[in-house]
Amino acid sequence: MSTRIALTAVSVITTIMLATVTPHATSAPSSAGERVVDRFLHPEGPILTTYQAHRVLEASTMGGRMQARVEALTSVDHQGHFHYTVLRESGSSLIREHVLLKALETEGRSHEPEEQGRAALTPDNYAFTAGSVVADGLVAIGLRPHKPHKMLLNGIVLVQPETGEIARLDGSLSDNPSWWTRHVDISRRYGRIAGVSVPLEMSSHADIRVAGDSDFRMTYSYSMVNGVAVRAE
Repeated sequence: MSTRIALTAVSVITTIMLATVTPHATSAPSSAGERVVDRFLHPEGPILTTYQAHRVLEASTMGGRMQARVEALTSVDHQGHFHYTVLRESGSSLIREHVLLKALETEGRSHEPEEQGRAALTPDNYAFTAGSVVADGLVAIGLRPHKPHKMLLNGIVLVQPETGEIARLDGSLSDNPSWWTRHVDISRRYGRIAGVSVPLEMSSHADIRVAGDSDFRMTYSYSMVNGVAVRAE
């Protein structure tokens, strides 16, 4: 029972992590803080449209007693369709099937129009507040959902002040997915490759009743970004 609860919770959390995107804002900025937020919601430069990336997905639950790992080649084509091929997998078959492979399947569905926007970083979902400069000259923008929801976060995004380019997102779910989930922390890290801002790493930590700690981590290594070949790291 506790294993099934933990797997269900981690699966829901990966869905939330993969659904978080950054579309455009609609209001005009006035103050300095609002201008930083506007740059974040209207980032400069090209957006990520197509790519190929090697990914490593890892998850554990039951306080680390159950673990699994999947390596996959992933891509998005010019029609916006997501594809993946599993290269290697190891560890718990339950975690591989119900968490790691399901995360890739969920990402494929997240590219469909009807699935976009539910957890998006937009004024429809969030109030944004630009705060102080933090490490490396980044500016923290606070995220506060208009109302608590299991797909939305309380947290911050760290952005480049002059361009609004996102460097990191850290937060916790504003409403837990179920009674079994006490608390969920989520982190996403971004970088610039071939002149394009891309996700580099996603991770989560959840405190599950009965099952204990559950963790998920996914890293990207790109070989192509927007048609430009890049050296895989």
